[in-house]
This record gives sequence, C-alpha cells and structure tokens, in this order.
Amino acid sequence: MAAWTTIRRVPWGQPGPQLAARIPWFWYVAAATVGCGAWWYYQAEAAYSNYLLGFHDFADFARRVANTWEGHGFLARSPLWPAFFDHVNPGLVLLVPFWGLWPDARLFLLVQAVCLALPSLLVYAIARRLGASKRSAAAWAGAYLAFPAVGQLNLSYSYGFHAVSLALPLLFAAVWSCFCRRPWLALGLAICASTFKEHVFVAVSGLALALAVLEAVDRRAGRKAASEANLSPAQSRLTGLAPRLWLAVAGGFFVAFLLVIYGFGLTGPAGTWRFANLGQTSWEVLLSPLLRPRVFWPEVFKSSSAYYLLALMVPAGLPSVVRGWPILIALAAPVTVLLAWDFDGATSIAFQYVTLLIPVVLVAAMIGARRRPGQREAGRPDPLGTAGLLALTSSAVASFFIGALPFSRATTPFTLSS
Repeated sequence: MAAWTTIRRVPWGQPGPQLAARIPWFWYVAAATVGCGAWWYYQAEAAYSNYLLGFHDFADFARRVANTWEGHGFLARSPLWPAFFDHVNPGLVLLVPFWGLWPDARLFLLVQAVCLALPSLLVYAIARRLGASKRSAAAWAGAYLAFPAVGQLNLSYSYGFHAVSLALPLLFAAVWSCFCRRPWLALGLAICASTFKEHVFVAVSGLALALAVLEAVDRRAGRKAASEANLSPAQSRLTGLAPRLWLAVAGGFFVAFLLVIYGFGLTGPAGTWRFANLGQTSWEVLLSPLLRPRVFWPEVFKSSSAYYLLALMVPAGLPSVVRGWPILIALAAPVTVLLAWDFDGATSIAFQYVTLLIPVVLVAAMIGARRRPGQREAGRPDPLGTAGLLALTSSAVASFFIGALPFSRATTPFTLSS
C-alpha cells in the first residue's frame, strides 16, 4: 500500500512533454525485448547443454517435427501412440521447414525465447491503442517482460520447450486486432493460436465472453462512463462489435473445443486420468462439484490456490486487475480446472499451465487502468501511466523473489550445482 501511494503521487506523464516526445520509447522496448529474448535462449541452452531438462515433453515435440521432415508421418510419435493422443497441436507443423534449415534441438529453445519476448511489443501496441502515452506503453511492455510467470515459462520447471508457448504472441496479437477493430484478423490469429493446444479454444472462448460483458457494461453505462473517462461513446466501445456477436464467437470456439476433444478421444482415459480424484469419466469430473463436493471444494479453496492467484495477479498491479473485472471472467473456467486438479504444478507459476492466463491478467490490468473514474482530471497523473509504473515495479520486485530473470533469486533448484 505504501508503494502504491507513493507511485500515485509521482507526476507520471506530467513534466517535460517535449522531452518525453523525443525519447524513442518504442526502441527502448525493442531493445529490452531483444535482451530478454537473448537471456531466455542463453538460459535454456545452458540447461539443455548441462542435461538439466528433466521432462520428456521437449524431446517429444522435437521428435515429432523431425519425423515429419523425414517423411515418417505427420507429427508422428512412435508406432504405439497416435500423433494427438493427449493434446491436439497440429500447429507444430509450422516448425518443420525451420527444422530442415537447422536440424538441431536448440531450434526449439530459440523459437520459445522469441515467442516469450515478442509479446512485449504487442503489449506496447495494446496500451497505445487504449490511449496510453508512449512512455506509459513502454512501462506496460516492461511489466510484461518482468512478469514472474513469463520468466518462469522459459524452463517451466525443467519441461523446457512447450508447444503452447507459440500461442502466446498470437493471443496478444488477436487482442490487439480486436481493439483495432479488425475482427477478421483477430479471428484468424485466434484460430492459428488454437492449433498449438486444444485448450486455447477455451481461452479464446473465455476472452470473447469477457469482451461481450465489457461491451455490455460500457454500453449500458453509456454517456456516464464516457464522460467519467473523458472519452466519446465511440471510444468507450473498444471493439465496435455488439455483445451478441462476441457471445456468438465465444459459443463457436467452445463448440470447436468440444468437437476437437471428442473427435480425438480426449474425453477418455487420456484426458481424465489427471482428475482421478474427481471421477472416472468426463461426466463425473464435470459434475464433481455436485457429486463429490467434499473432494472438489476443499481442493479448490486450499491455501496454495490463494497464493497462486496472488502470484499471478499482484505483479500486474492488483488494483488495476480488479478494476478490469469483466476481462477476468475469461479466467473462470481454466482457473477452476487448475485449482481442482490434484497436482502441485497446476497451481504454480513455474509450470506451463499458466501460459494462457498471462494475456488475460495483463489485459485486465490495462482495461482496469483505462476504466478508472476521473482518469483525465486536470492536475492528476494519467492512470494508464501510473498503473503501468505500478505493474512494472510490482513485476520487477516480484521477479526478484519468484521470477527467473538474471536478478532473481534461485527459484529453479534443478539448475543449481550440488
């Protein structure tokens, strides 16, 4: 609270407008993006070269891409396992030509480093689209790069590369396209992102539902909300699409998710074994809040769940995240599944399961800053800048304790020498 009060009093965005206009904030963000990408590649390559990646997923993805290039089948595994027995990720085929150019496992480490760093430029673009100054947008981009969960994704507690990382920049790009009122581009990007893991369909469906609620709330508030934010009614409608259209998009992607999981048999043992404590079939798991309440609800509300949510939301600036509550609706389904899963990694930002939650939290924070009443009152700092500075500071401080950046404490014990 003391830090938040101090940041609120900083005249962020007020003095020196001519000097601020001359500073190449975008190029600072680009340099930071390249620097973080280089660090993540160095970190992953060091772990790989020293045999510190402990899960088989990295090798499995690489072998499937190599098999495709060598003509042994489309993303084929061994003859005993179908290509998509556990997850549906045909988007991996996009890496096949790159494997032909550089047939080395380090290719995947480089691709993941690029996919983790690139969204910072998209966060900058989203913040600018929401009305932030270049300096404020740079703060938001820095907050993304310093976000503890982003840094942890690179090694994912020794998982290494994971296909869902490729969906991260595509989701941010889809959000930017929505705010630029380019729905068809957003749709294409969302579909492409969904090819890297079937769960992305659910993430997109949740975001579409959240945007429907946001548009409905803003339209219902009408002129009052626009005047409080010093925005015209047209500006207060971020996407320009009616809530019913967003509901249709949400329903379409959810239906696509059902078709995929049923079509590839993911509702059988391959998909339900993770929730054996809740039931043996997909229907038993789905109805477990009613059929097994003594198992489901204590699992969801255990103390580690609260720590997990705080570790995910506080670095983005908790006041802004809460104020962006319409966007947080997108977290309802995936977070409930993760909290109900009897697996420690499901409620840890050190595992890849947090990937699809990161865009939701950061977009919620930016929307929350934009929705702050009286944000353009004379003599008051711009809350987009103030909130961005808070997010940057919070993320940097949190990363020192629970991140995986060069200045972070040792949070990846498998990389420590004995």
